[in-house]
Amino acid sequence: MTSRFIARTPVQERSRNRVSLILQTAEALLVEVGLGDFSIPLLAERLDSPRATIYKFFPTPYALLNALAEQHLAALELTLQEQAMLELQARTEMGWREGTRNMISNAAAYYRQHPAACILLLGGHATDDSFRAMEYTITCLGRLTRHMLQHARITLRSSAPDECALAIEFGTTCFRVSYLLHKDITPEYVEAGADAMIAFIEKRAGLSPEPGA
Repeated sequence: MTSRFIARTPVQERSRNRVSLILQTAEALLVEVGLGDFSIPLLAERLDSPRATIYKFFPTPYALLNALAEQHLAALELTLQEQAMLELQARTEMGWREGTRNMISNAAAYYRQHPAACILLLGGHATDDSFRAMEYTITCLGRLTRHMLQHARITLRSSAPDECALAIEFGTTCFRVSYLLHKDITPEYVEAGADAMIAFIEKRAGLSPEPGA
């Protein structure tokens, strides 16, 4: 049953190129018609290709949507990691609160640049597999947050519960609400996401609130 929701990995370069084209076209179609009207027959028509060509690699629409979701989750994680490393290498005097606000702003920028990521990751999960992929990414971004906090000599619990992963989830929830209400990640919800993360970290680490907060 689960295999119906997982893309088949292409081996030959020609097949990999074909899968790449399918995914690119599917993403553009998803943004155009939305999740409810997305279908393999419509995608095949857009590609001017037999449906069997798509089904060869993606047994169901869910397998294709899961593949797109996983691509965006990986890209989001990599983007935030690279930007965090640049900040560390610059050896700035940035505090952890500013670092948290930057992380939230960078994540919002990624979602704004990739409407399909909003549909797939903030609008709802196609299957349990895509939910698990999101859960894994939240955990990874939690580790990134933990690394940032360690530089500020702040330690949060890593299990029962994983407090850094929870902080990331609070910020992501603000994005979800913003997208569901406004079809956009608005500045107000970006600020709310950062405030939620910072307040939670302050509470769990026993820190005084930010002056002026």
